[in-house]
Amino acid sequence: MRDGTKQPVALRRFYSVLALRGLSLRELSGRCGVSDIHLRSCALGERRPSGRLVEALKRELGKDGWAFARGQTDVLRMPGTGVAADATTISQPSLLDGRPTEGP
Repeated sequence: MRDGTKQPVALRRFYSVLALRGLSLRELSGRCGVSDIHLRSCALGERRPSGRLVEALKRELGKDGWAFARGQTDVLRMPGTGVAADATTISQPSLLDGRPTEGP
């Protein structure tokens, strides 16, 4: 997925932000006003997201979550806490349900 700056969203990081926020892809897509199929296709790079969808994702994932998903930072913080995970501790996402699974 790319936003207006043409910078891709890293799929593994995107799903990590969802996991930290306690969201499934389906829940996020509902909040953004699109189908989960469309959002998954955008995340996989099969479709281009609209500007409206990108803005909704920024709003739902938060400034820090969006920056992490785009690779602008390697630290992902749990909202409202000091708990953080770096890019080396992120679990492998499952593309079937949008929730992370145990990874290597």
